[in-house]
Amino acid sequence: MNLMPIQKRCRRMVFLVGLCLLLPACSMELYTNLEEREANQILSVLLRNGIDVQKIAGKERTWGLRINKADMTQAIQILEKEGLPRDRFESIGKIFKKQGLVSSPLQERILYLYALSQQISETISHIDGVLTARVLVVIPENNPLSDKIRPSSASVFVKHIEATDLQTSIPKIKQLVVDGIEGLSYENVTVVLFPSESTFLPLEPAHYRRIFLIDLSPGSVIPFWILVGGLALVSASIPIGIAYGLRYKRTSRADGRQKGDSSLQPDADYTAS
Repeated sequence: MNLMPIQKRCRRMVFLVGLCLLLPACSMELYTNLEEREANQILSVLLRNGIDVQKIAGKERTWGLRINKADMTQAIQILEKEGLPRDRFESIGKIFKKQGLVSSPLQERILYLYALSQQISETISHIDGVLTARVLVVIPENNPLSDKIRPSSASVFVKHIEATDLQTSIPKIKQLVVDGIEGLSYENVTVVLFPSESTFLPLEPAHYRRIFLIDLSPGSVIPFWILVGGLALVSASIPIGIAYGLRYKRTSRADGRQKGDSSLQPDADYTAS
């Protein structure tokens, strides 16, 4: 008997069952439409904390991240503490590209101030320990007929990781704002620091469990056992399928021999004649 067709069917069954068990392994999207640099940052942070994460390519050179559903709460807490994902800021080119060809001087002024604040805020947010930053720029309109000139000013809001001391960085932040905005003096820049006060409970370090010489994160243990149980069930059914195939083959041969023997017997009418 040729057992190859049965073995092939069994292998296909094992593959399909394994695939079906892996798909519902509680995997779900954490973030989508991420730039590659930011996706790599989040990937690195989660892997360092013992959370399994998959990086998936998206549309228009963007990336997504998928994790086990059981790890979702812990992952959000970790990323909250790290200030990830970062706030997205618009560049000057994108801001003015959205507008029509014709705009009033007031609109151009507002857009210009907004674009400046976005650009400087993004630069400050790249400082180590900074979670988010906002820059509010005020450039008053001065009356050309008046001798009194109202100076420009800027206020900088910085939310940072509580363990990071940014007091020594305030002069550098102020200088950064002064250099980015024309006509702004150092004395008219105010920087206010706010340490992050997270409401989340402290995270316990993630512990891997070794099963069959494989290190698994806590969120992967249950899906792993489901997969092992399913594969064991399918593997146990293979001998049953082979035994059934052998029995069917023997029955078919026996039926064939019986038909052959009946065809060799002489016809009753012919014998009587």
